[in-house]
Amino acid sequence: MPGRLYWSSNGGANDIIAALQPSAASQWFTTGVYFDYALTSNLTAKTGCYGYWASYVNASGEILATTCFRAYPRWMREMSAHIGGMRMRDLFIPGTHDSGSYRPNFDPLLRETLVTKYALTQDDDIRGQLLHGVRYLDIRVGYYRNTPERFYICHGVTRQRPLAEIIEQVKEFVLETNEIVIFGLKEFPVGFGKGLGVHRLLVSFLQQHFGDVIVHPSVSWRASLNDIWSRQQNVILAYDKGPVVFEFPHTLFGSVEQRWGNKQSWSNLEKYLRSISNLDVSRLQSRPHADMAELTPDTWGVILDKYGGLRKMADQVNWRISQLYRDELGANANIVAVDFIRGTSLVEIALEWNKRRVAYF
Repeated sequence: MPGRLYWSSNGGANDIIAALQPSAASQWFTTGVYFDYALTSNLTAKTGCYGYWASYVNASGEILATTCFRAYPRWMREMSAHIGGMRMRDLFIPGTHDSGSYRPNFDPLLRETLVTKYALTQDDDIRGQLLHGVRYLDIRVGYYRNTPERFYICHGVTRQRPLAEIIEQVKEFVLETNEIVIFGLKEFPVGFGKGLGVHRLLVSFLQQHFGDVIVHPSVSWRASLNDIWSRQQNVILAYDKGPVVFEFPHTLFGSVEQRWGNKQSWSNLEKYLRSISNLDVSRLQSRPHADMAELTPDTWGVILDKYGGLRKMADQVNWRISQLYRDELGANANIVAVDFIRGTSLVEIALEWNKRRVAYF
């Protein structure tokens, strides 16, 4: 007998906000209920379910299944008995693209502009992303010599959040949870020039602000999670400039390999993601790689607002990315980074695949 799916605001039958009678065994459905972002300000490192619940109910009113909107602030530690002997390369790790491209308390329904449409890639600040389960951060830093804060997160050439703000959120999170985070620094789009002078300033800045939580590179990418935890260090600084890594061997890991399709349609992105999934079946290499699973607008598309913004582009593909990595690509996935990650079920999918992988290590 067919059932109905109900969404509620606190898990109770008197607080139903949407309902659907499924027409297929697997489908994606948008409720039309706008998420209350004020809920995320109350998240803590102990939060599990919060905000919204979904229940599958049969014709007799019996609840057959239920789930919730939830955070995963300590998933590594909670799984440590099973995954502690694995490397970061062995895990399925949820990540975000342009992780620092957000604005606090931003309401896209009221404040969206052409700039924000194509500059912002996440709804949550870094703390919120980490609490929801993200463990890979894609960090693009620009240098501004004539501003009080010299280092900012950039998306392309647009200036976003102060780097110090980002670092403080990461540091507070790992000190409270003991989770391990990859802080992937890449591109350096503004103010760095061709020399290494500004890079040296940035490394000094990172050392000063992160302090003792930086994972010492001597453990290498081959280290297991237990190896890293035994050092009481939590943040891997993965730096995408070889000469700088060579100059600072006590601070910097080599970069995470980002695999970027630069695609403007789902069909082309799917084809690309499938093609790179077949490249690393053996998992023999220790360097992590990240599937950058998002659409990338071209320059004229942005100028003419052809795509309606990154949020709309993410809405087109995020549910498809969730299905693709849940059903087919998850077996070989390492890091998967997306825009607006809470529009996916990527964290839950990663945790399920990590449970399956335990048997192989």
